[in-house]
Amino acid sequence: MKMKELSALTGISDRTIRYYIDDGLFIPEKYTENYEGRRSYDFSENDVKHLKQIALLRKYGFSISDIKEIENGDSEIGNMLQARIESAKQNSEAQMEDIKVLESVIEKKPDSIDALCEMLSNPVIEQAPIPSIDEQSAYKPMYDRIKKRIKIITVIILVIILCHYIVFPLCVHLISQSEIGGNIDQCWVNYVPSEIHSQKEIDEAISHVIKRFALSYEDCTLLEIEYAGDERCVNESDYSGFQNSKNTIVIDCKFETGSTASYVGFENNCEYTWSFTLKRMAGKWFIVNYGQA
Repeated sequence: MKMKELSALTGISDRTIRYYIDDGLFIPEKYTENYEGRRSYDFSENDVKHLKQIALLRKYGFSISDIKEIENGDSEIGNMLQARIESAKQNSEAQMEDIKVLESVIEKKPDSIDALCEMLSNPVIEQAPIPSIDEQSAYKPMYDRIKKRIKIITVIILVIILCHYIVFPLCVHLISQSEIGGNIDQCWVNYVPSEIHSQKEIDEAISHVIKRFALSYEDCTLLEIEYAGDERCVNESDYSGFQNSKNTIVIDCKFETGSTASYVGFENNCEYTWSFTLKRMAGKWFIVNYGQA
């Protein structure tokens, strides 16, 4: 199969697959090489399986070097899982679900990348049994307070439902009278690996660009967004005079315009590839330049 079909089956962009090939993480089973040294690939089902495994491990935060060590048997999987759990706990509470999955997998002691990916794909997390309530126990006052809070919450929900029929139509009317930004509901985020920026930094920059698009790009629909890659980041840093690629990031996005996009300076019913350059100041990303890529 060709690169485009492989990308569709795995959900990984062409650019990322080529990056994995150049880095040596992913080596296709079949390829031919012409006299200029250019390779043409014929991807197999095993290649699809291998890429899906890589994507799954990347989802759980494993670096490219981590995956190489697992595949080569250079590291003990249990130790690597424990390291990922500790790293996830330090990074964000939003990763607690991933931590639970990793903790459930480490107890089963996977001994190969196939076993590890199978357990990550079908995690079984045991739930702690809910203790029965003894109304005569010392915990009765606590349960009474819980019951009282449930009643209060129920009343609040009822009030919200009643207000909904008055407040919501009014909000719809106000929104219809105001300027509406871009549509981000169909946006697809491609995850491109980086040796300069952490995944958290890339996600923060992408989120900032998406918010700007939602606010400013009227009658435009954001289709795809991704980190532009380390080389673009370094080049933009040198060109802009920031002299620090760690504090410079470039985000590419693809969007299409509607029938009234000329109102904000675009041609109607066209597709654009746009590039945003962001600089980090005081720990936050700010857009300093943008335009067609």
